Amino acid sequence: MRSTFVLVALLPLLASTSAPAVEIGTTRGSWDAAEITDLSVEFPAGDLVIRGDDGSTIRAALTARCSHGGKRCAELAEKLRLVSQTHGRQRSLKLEGLTKIDREGLSVRLELTVPSRVALEVDMGAGAAQVHDLRGDVHVELGAGDVTMRLAEADVRSVRLQVGVGDAVLERPGRRSRSSGLFGRSVKWSDGRGASRVVADLGVGDIEVKLD
Repeated sequence: MRSTFVLVALLPLLASTSAPAVEIGTTRGSWDAAEITDLSVEFPAGDLVIRGDDGSTIRAALTARCSHGGKRCAELAEKLRLVSQTHGRQRSLKLEGLTKIDREGLSVRLELTVPSRVALEVDMGAGAAQVHDLRGDVHVELGAGDVTMRLAEADVRSVRLQVGVGDAVLERPGRRSRSSGLFGRSVKWSDGRGASRVVADLGVGDIEVKLD
């Protein structure tokens, strides 16, 4: 099953303001996840925040901003689509319509609240990815930017962090592991008592995983 929700730009607001950055629209959607075990998110660029809770619903808020006024930026925002599909017990979310070039100052932020038990897979081009309070497997792939995770140590079995250029940090109670520099730095830990496997692969940037 495929469902879509669309960001509608607030053209009158954008045209009337001279502020350097303008929030031009936020749209929200939700999907039942009572039977969902796996969630994949494809997000080309921007800010992505994913939080786990004890519910059985996936909730999304997609916000678009323009770094400067202009009708063209708002027109580009109107083309954004957050598309959801299900395949058995798997649900996917994909942001469509965000061009790689000529964005006219357009930036996006996607905030998701998901059942903490689901296994998460994120495929992202550039930007900042945050993951909080999940208990299932987590796999984040990011081309360039920053990855931040905060999870409960009791839920985690293993952590593998890989960065091409930048820093990778794993922080646990009383212990901090760090690898930084060029050409394939990694941090690995596999002594956890939980069940989840945490993986982050980053091309350029910084990874920080904190287990409380």
